[in-house]
Amino acid sequence: MIITFKEPPPDHPAEGIGSTYYKVISLISIAKYLNIDYIHSKYRIGHNYNNINEDEWNKLYYDFFNLQKITKSFDNYDLTDYKIITNHELTLEHFNYINNSDKNKKEIFYFVEPFNITLNDPNKFYPLIRNDIIDAYNEVNYNRPLIYNKNKKNIAIHIRVWNDCDSVSEKYIDFQYSINSQRYKYDENKYISIINKIINKYPDYDIHIFSQKKF
Repeated sequence: MIITFKEPPPDHPAEGIGSTYYKVISLISIAKYLNIDYIHSKYRIGHNYNNINEDEWNKLYYDFFNLQKITKSFDNYDLTDYKIITNHELTLEHFNYINNSDKNKKEIFYFVEPFNITLNDPNKFYPLIRNDIIDAYNEVNYNRPLIYNKNKKNIAIHIRVWNDCDSVSEKYIDFQYSINSQRYKYDENKYISIINKIINKYPDYDIHIFSQKKF
């Protein structure tokens, strides 16, 4: 049995870097828990606002996170006789089926959304690969300046500046609104309120705020 990330179809907007990374490492952690292989596949990365050549843009992602170091390659498998099972969401039914089946079955599962499983009990999955993804990142990013204090707890906050949509295609905006309009209702005041609550609850932590633009 094998599991991998299902790339969006050509007419579907590709996910951004953070979203794709989170989904992929979630699937890798699930594969680790289930004791099956995750196969690294090439997939498109969205939010290429500066219109970098698509191959170069995708390569920047692969080279930065280096997840291929901790996963298997399609080149390791002859998938001729494999049964392909594809679904947008990794459901509990899929999870239980894999967990209770013979892992030597020739089946390959393609999924996009793994969060039905991981978000119910994240401590069951992510610690299994935490050191692996850190080591993979450090292997290719050892010269990057360190912005975190290793002697303190750090919290990173990513502010999504969706109310400024000039650089995003109308097709993409319409699609995103149709699937989850709530994500667009976070203005700067809501972010500031959340940040203040985090600061009050964790006064000894270092808080790092990341945003595409000033808001």
